[in-house]
Amino acid sequence: MRFSRPPRHETPENVVPLINIVFLLLIFLMLAGTLNPRSPLKAELPAASEPRDPARPEADIVLDARGQLAFSGAVVSRDQLISGVREVLEREPTRRFRLLADRNTRARDAIALIEALKRAGVGTVDLMTERP
Repeated sequence: MRFSRPPRHETPENVVPLINIVFLLLIFLMLAGTLNPRSPLKAELPAASEPRDPARPEADIVLDARGQLAFSGAVVSRDQLISGVREVLEREPTRRFRLLADRNTRARDAIALIEALKRAGVGTVDLMTERP
């Protein structure tokens, strides 16, 4: 007596693990893409009167409320900042700089720093503010 074999039921492939991996990669890339290098100084930026998105400069200068300066991720003196800026400008003369000055910084300190940067050869200094 010959018995027929029962039909084979193929199980469908489970794509849920693949979807989970894709979502995890998406979340990772979203987080990694928005991280900015941290500055050693904390500066609370003033609010802007109108939103403006300048061309993204490549170098940040931080001026906190006590007058301390940070450049390239380290706290520096004014003389160290000027020499560091000159070194950067020797390599890339068209490089733009951003000044992140605390909202409680005295205006004369920020203006004196901008003038010192101009004397060092900086063409453009973008004064950064928070978006309203």
